[in-house]
Amino acid sequence: MVQILKSVAAQGVETEFIHDILSASIESPSASFNQKKRLELVESLSDRELEVLQLLATDLTVPEIADKMYLAVSTVRSHVKNIYGKLNVHSRFEAVIKGQELGLL
Repeated sequence: MVQILKSVAAQGVETEFIHDILSASIESPSASFNQKKRLELVESLSDRELEVLQLLATDLTVPEIADKMYLAVSTVRSHVKNIYGKLNVHSRFEAVIKGQELGLL
């Protein structure tokens, strides 16, 4: 089954389902799919969201991040919410881990 999915992916039909199956298999998913997925996420995160994500990796609180970026706390919270949604995570810790896995940090 893995070989079939790899051949389908090689033909340009790369879906989240195929990626999940290949990730769960002993063999690793194609590097091109991972690179494509990373580029999509990087492009979907704004420059400000990338900056906030980098600061989430520190021990700064949201109000401290807001001060450092000269933004309102509510604006930083909006950026954090957007980051969580785009990275499909539910916490600061998960966002930082996902950012590291994707090479954003």
